[in-house]
Amino acid sequence: MTGNILLSHNKWHKIVLNQTIRKTYQFRLQSTATIAATTQTNSFKQEWENARPYEDIPSPSGLLSFLPGGKYYKLDPTKLMLTLKKDMGNITRLNGYFGRKDVVITHNVDDFIAVLRNEGIWPIRPGLDALKYHRNVYRADFFQGVEGIISTEGEKWATFRSAVNPVLMQPKNVRLYMHKMSQVNKEFVERIRQIRDPKTLEVPASFEDEMNRWTLESISVVALDKQLGLLNKNRGDPLAKELFLAITGFFKYGMEVEYSLP
Repeated sequence: MTGNILLSHNKWHKIVLNQTIRKTYQFRLQSTATIAATTQTNSFKQEWENARPYEDIPSPSGLLSFLPGGKYYKLDPTKLMLTLKKDMGNITRLNGYFGRKDVVITHNVDDFIAVLRNEGIWPIRPGLDALKYHRNVYRADFFQGVEGIISTEGEKWATFRSAVNPVLMQPKNVRLYMHKMSQVNKEFVERIRQIRDPKTLEVPASFEDEMNRWTLESISVVALDKQLGLLNKNRGDPLAKELFLAITGFFKYGMEVEYSLP
């Protein structure tokens, strides 16, 4: 009898002890979360109050710098970014002209984190106005309101992204293309061995063309489920070459249309 009472007492004591520990742990978690949220809010308020005005962001003086004879005239995107960083620092403001909006360029990683965490579920993704016009106005009959994920923003972007995410974000889908992608990479490595200098092992000045071919070949494996042969056997194929030139032209002239002066 006494043994049963002691056993019941010990069992009851263990249950109460576990409940007490669980409640204490939950309380500590809630307290920690509350403190962290309060600290983060206070930190954001402090940063906001100490922020400098938008107009203080350094900017190239006037439009002349981008006109013939100017320092930034006809610089390719990479050289332009590096030159602006050298002249203006890690953050630069490009004033919008002829109805265009200002553009802020930053090389600070913390700025990227801040934007990503505060843009919300409907991010504003400026740029590619020419592509939007082409799909919504010039060839609206063909696209019929389907803008794609590149040129959309806000709610349209979120709707489109939520539809494709289940496919794009599944790691298991990598297995479907792993063998073909590996084959493309092997062909690219072999192509490098063929064109590099046997003594210096340096690739030729036209290597960017090879990289573009490798990129398009990789994309076609996923998007078209087919190798175009741009790296080896079909380098001179008229249809494959036409597609390659069209995409190359898209990036070349797209840059001029989107960011050059009207």
